[in-house]
Amino acid sequence: EGNLVQTFRTELAPGDYSLEAAVMDRKDSKIGVIKCPVTVPQPSSKLSMSDVVVVRRADALKDSKEILDAFYFPGGKVVPTLSRTLKGGPGNILPFYFAVYPDRAIKDAPKLTMSFYKEGQYLGAAEAPLPDVEKDGRIPYIANLPADKFTPGAYEIHIDITQGSSKAEEKVTFQVD
Repeated sequence: EGNLVQTFRTELAPGDYSLEAAVMDRKDSKIGVIKCPVTVPQPSSKLSMSDVVVVRRADALKDSKEILDAFYFPGGKVVPTLSRTLKGGPGNILPFYFAVYPDRAIKDAPKLTMSFYKEGQYLGAAEAPLPDVEKDGRIPYIANLPADKFTPGAYEIHIDITQGSSKAEEKVTFQVD
């Protein structure tokens, strides 16, 4: 009759893994199982970025700068959602999170561009400033996009990071109801 967020922190060596999770509802005698691939890339000093996750919520924390974890940012912790269906329309937001890992050998600051697509059709692009680099070398970023103009349909956002002549890109797909 509520939500459960279970966090297990682990450090994995570079490689390909499989994450398997199962949940049992004893009351209704139902079981849900999911299996998904996880790839941990080799460490690199070149420009890179994490996967883009849809945010369920961001919890406020006082001293999160002391915690070195991919889901922590100054002042809080991101809790991702497993759902790819979001609510559009006035008063709603579309929250996404990712981390940028700049190339420290390049003096230029990384730049962020987001390109928006609906049902495969290009809608437009926007640039946004990135925050400062954290002491662990990453730039955590939460995009809280106003959902006013997002009508029902399938969307894709391409996240492009450029730094000098280097480029890193990821994308996130979601459905708006």
